[in-house]
Amino acid sequence: MTQTLTLPTPDDLHIHLRDGAALARTVPDAAAATPVPPPL
Repeated sequence: MTQTLTLPTPDDLHIHLRDGAALARTVPDAAAATPVPPPL
Protein backbone atom coordinates (compact mmCIF):
# COMPACT_ATOMS: atom_id res chain seq x y z
CA MET A 1 0.00 0.00 0.00
CA THR A 2 1.26 3.51 -0.85
CA GLN A 3 2.42 5.47 2.18
CA THR A 4 3.12 8.84 0.55
CA LEU A 5 1.39 11.16 -1.85
CA THR A 6 3.43 13.65 -3.87
CA LEU A 7 1.61 16.60 -5.39
CA PRO A 8 3.43 18.47 -8.15
CA THR A 9 3.79 22.21 -7.95
CA PRO A 10 1.08 23.84 -10.05
CA ASP A 11 2.35 25.50 -13.20
CA ASP A 12 -0.65 27.77 -13.77
CA LEU A 13 0.34 30.51 -11.36
CA HIS A 14 -1.08 33.92 -12.18
CA ILE A 15 -1.87 37.20 -10.47
CA HIS A 16 -4.57 39.81 -10.86
CA LEU A 17 -2.94 43.19 -11.41
CA ARG A 18 -4.72 46.19 -9.93
CA ASP A 19 -4.88 49.90 -10.75
CA GLY A 20 -3.30 52.91 -9.09
CA ALA A 21 -1.85 52.53 -5.61
CA ALA A 22 -2.81 48.85 -5.42
CA LEU A 23 -0.68 48.15 -8.51
CA ALA A 24 2.33 49.66 -6.77
CA ARG A 25 2.02 46.99 -4.05
CA THR A 26 0.81 44.07 -6.17
CA VAL A 27 3.81 43.82 -8.48
CA PRO A 28 6.59 43.91 -5.83
CA ASP A 29 4.66 41.55 -3.52
CA ALA A 30 4.04 39.07 -6.36
CA ALA A 31 7.67 39.23 -7.48
CA ALA A 32 8.90 38.56 -3.94
CA ALA A 33 6.52 35.62 -3.49
CA THR A 34 7.13 33.95 -6.85
CA PRO A 35 9.54 31.03 -6.66
CA VAL A 36 12.24 30.89 -9.31
CA PRO A 37 11.95 27.57 -11.17
CA PRO A 38 15.06 25.41 -11.43
CA PRO A 39 16.81 25.29 -14.81
CA LEU A 40 15.65 22.58 -17.16
